[in-house]
Amino acid sequence: MAKVTFLGAAQEVTGSGHLLESEATGRIILDCGMHQGGDAIKRIQKDNFDFDIQNLDAVTLSHAHLDHSGLLPKLVSKGFSGPIFCTSATADLLRIMLNDAAGIYERGLARENLWAVALVVFPGGYGTLDELFETLTLIQTKKMKALPVLLLGRDYWERIIDFEALLEKGAIDRSEYEIFQFVETPQEAWQTIRDFYAD
Repeated sequence: MAKVTFLGAAQEVTGSGHLLESEATGRIILDCGMHQGGDAIKRIQKDNFDFDIQNLDAVTLSHAHLDHSGLLPKLVSKGFSGPIFCTSATADLLRIMLNDAAGIYERGLARENLWAVALVVFPGGYGTLDELFETLTLIQTKKMKALPVLLLGRDYWERIIDFEALLEKGAIDRSEYEIFQFVETPQEAWQTIRDFYAD
């Protein structure tokens, strides 16, 4: 008789995983998903397997979403070396999805172990504004200590962001406003960092 054990996504919609055990199929995991939401580092550290990995015969994936596949790297790193069955489309997407998940984890780990003394932001570039405002949010929520945010090229940044308006409307306070410093050269950037920490 087949036995199904629900390992995740029970009373929630994330972290899908089901262990199917039968004489016909052996021990197969259907999906190996990570729990999503909250702190990626704490979440992955807490996600453990409630089954013997060494006695697992195979993994079958329903699709590539991380809440169905995100713990595959951890499963393999813990010793699983059996086959992973999925459609070719899922396999193609996994290359993208798992690399993206690793990037999210690494960025979170970098933030947790942050030793940066400044954030230097260059004009343009994909993700530039995301990183700028993510850093501001981390400072505002006290998850990161204040550090100087050096904006290279005053003309560019004053056209893109109205820092005075952010201050006036209460989106940032005076201390947050003062972390933004315009610089034009590397020498000016170094001097701004020195001045910031000299106080």
